[in-house]
Amino acid sequence: MRDEDILKELEEYRRIIRGILEVFESIPFHIVIKIATDRDVEDFNLSNAHDRSLVEDLKLLADITMSYFYDSIISIGRINEVSNYLEEQVPIMFKNNKHCFKVIQDVRRLGGSGYPDLIFLDVYGGVTYIDIKATQRPNTGSPRDFYITPLRETRRKINHSGKHCVLGFVIDGKPNSFKIVGWKLVNLYNIRLRLKPEFNCTNLELYREENILAENNIELINDKDGRYMYR
Repeated sequence: MRDEDILKELEEYRRIIRGILEVFESIPFHIVIKIATDRDVEDFNLSNAHDRSLVEDLKLLADITMSYFYDSIISIGRINEVSNYLEEQVPIMFKNNKHCFKVIQDVRRLGGSGYPDLIFLDVYGGVTYIDIKATQRPNTGSPRDFYITPLRETRRKINHSGKHCVLGFVIDGKPNSFKIVGWKLVNLYNIRLRLKPEFNCTNLELYREENILAENNIELINDKDGRYMYR
């Protein structure tokens, strides 16, 4: 390939990649879900009596969970695993106190990995998807505090239009003695997401014969000394 052709190709790739990065710098959550699942994300409207009642029930469930796990320690060694534990416990908290709720009819775990963790069904026929988070540092952040990979698992889970939230529990304590000291209910509708670009390949591509500059292996010589040698 001639030098001018290489430069032309490089400039074209530069234009394409820069354009992709700029477009995906700040995307509203509801757009990502709509494109990935063909389901609408519904915003909360607190002037609507139905939405107000739903939020009151969600607050009540968060309070019940917080109160329980303030008095009863969470015996888990790593803070990263507390979220998974609470994902299991929130539906139990609902079931054990179901008579207290006016709007929420059922809370189910969706299983698998990735967003979201739970689905809430209400008396109005509405659906609310909730992701459970646990943090000891609610006022500091890193890019992966909340992330979504809208691939097969997320598409499997989100099969209704509905509202989307994070229920983030604030955790205090130390390993094997954590407790909940607060919570935050977050409407995800307008949360801005940033795409983290990643170029990747499989081992089939990585270790293609024509790209290998050198290689070596160790083999055991089958003798009484059990010596090793280079092939």
